[in-house]
Amino acid sequence: MVSLIQELRAKVEALPINQDAMDQLTDLEEEAKSPTPKKSRIIAAAKYVGSIVKDVGVSVAAEAIVKAAAVNYSLGEKMRD
Repeated sequence: MVSLIQELRAKVEALPINQDAMDQLTDLEEEAKSPTPKKSRIIAAAKYVGSIVKDVGVSVAAEAIVKAAAVNYSLGEKMRD
């Protein structure tokens, strides 16, 4: 479980997201390492991090689409010159 959380942390650290997701990952990791981890806390933290990552993914994808459209528009304008 801890190795999966560490892999998730590496992926999340690469995203432009807020500190809240990193804090949740820290809590998730601490709970998983505790002598008596609470399954409900682990599930709740993992779902919350997943929700943040999904929202960021949608935002990043939208930004990429806008930038790609701007590039296409710019190239189209230059090709007409």
